[in-house]
Amino acid sequence: MSRKPWSALVACLVLFGVGACDGGEIVVFSAIQAGAAGTSTMAGSGGLPRDGGAAGDGAGGLTELAGNGGGGLGGSGGGGGDADKPCQSSDDCDPSWLCQKRDCADVGGVCLPRPSDDPVRKPVCGCDNITYWNDALRQQRGIPALLATSECRFGVRGCMSDAECGTGNICNRRLPDVSACSKPGTGQCWAVPSDCTGTSDNPHLLPCPPPPNSPQPACITTCQAMNSGAPYLERPQGYVCP
Repeated sequence: MSRKPWSALVACLVLFGVGACDGGEIVVFSAIQAGAAGTSTMAGSGGLPRDGGAAGDGAGGLTELAGNGGGGLGGSGGGGGDADKPCQSSDDCDPSWLCQKRDCADVGGVCLPRPSDDPVRKPVCGCDNITYWNDALRQQRGIPALLATSECRFGVRGCMSDAECGTGNICNRRLPDVSACSKPGTGQCWAVPSDCTGTSDNPHLLPCPPPPNSPQPACITTCQAMNSGAPYLERPQGYVCP
């Protein structure tokens, strides 16, 4: 910091405004000390990390020159992040994000954060031909796009057991009536929430009848039925849930 004569003060007022010249003293910064305004290569109000730039917001800064937030050239600041970063797979994104594509055939997409849990049942068909409980679960599992905004109907991934559907997925075998319980046949691979809390589904289904003389089965929800790993069916007309 240095004190300048009146002519220098006038020049300061013209160039920088009153705030920079209070008390007749002109504070001169070098490029490497840049703070509040920054430049295209220096971010935020905190200056460089080695100059104590912990408070910088990183707007527009280079990673190595940003304050607390700068994340790469032209970053949006506020902690950086992968938002809209081009990608070909979720491996190109932050571990908690996914590479979202507009279509299953697309080679590239953009990185987006994976959504939080959603208990509402609104099935969608993923690029892996597995039906997902809803699109939030599809994104959480890292599936890049949709084949359909409904249950999978074409190229359905059939199964006889959960093991055929991949880790965390189930073989959904919903039967037309009780007569099919003895030979349930092939099911379809689904991804469903492991916690059925909040799914807002009234108990209206039954697991296939247990052996004779067993207690009358209780009615279960769709989420519970799928997670049971057993074939199930619609409650017969007139059946009263115990």
